[in-house]
Amino acid sequence: MSLSGTVEPLDDEARPAPLTGVDSVWFRFVEEALSRGRDDREERQVVAEQRRERPFRLTDGGAEVVVDPRDARTEIPVAERRRVTDDGGGREFGLFRLVDPTVARERTEWRIEPGSRLTVVGEARLSGDRVRLSAAAGHPLTLTVAERGDHLERSRRRSGTAMRRAVVFGCGAVVALLVAVLT
Repeated sequence: MSLSGTVEPLDDEARPAPLTGVDSVWFRFVEEALSRGRDDREERQVVAEQRRERPFRLTDGGAEVVVDPRDARTEIPVAERRRVTDDGGGREFGLFRLVDPTVARERTEWRIEPGSRLTVVGEARLSGDRVRLSAAAGHPLTLTVAERGDHLERSRRRSGTAMRRAVVFGCGAVVALLVAVLT
């Protein structure tokens, strides 16, 4: 089932997202420490992560469903990303100084705000007197800001690309086997 509609909090339970303070029915926040590693490559380490995955309502005209976003696959664009440069300092221990390799911290927030448009793709179940969309074993739930047709077309293209890659890989394996047998 694919349903597009307007997001509304369930029982007025929108909460401020941690980075921006914007009221949200769903959010994910990640803070990463960035440091310089080997070959001067940027290395990332997650130092904090926070989620809000409480159910919310999706309405479209007179229709209303409850969406439980736990374990859902999300295709939500980044709402806010902030990079804070570290002073390159360290900790003092008497005569010794421990240098922190962190050069910056990056804080990223994804969120779904009340009143925004959302498409949910998943299996609907009757729960009490409400229709509920949630992830279950073998039945993934996808939350996306793409409209229904756009999301289904993108999924179809990804599926076709994966099939072409599998065919090419299989043909390559057969050719490699023939070469190995003939030589």
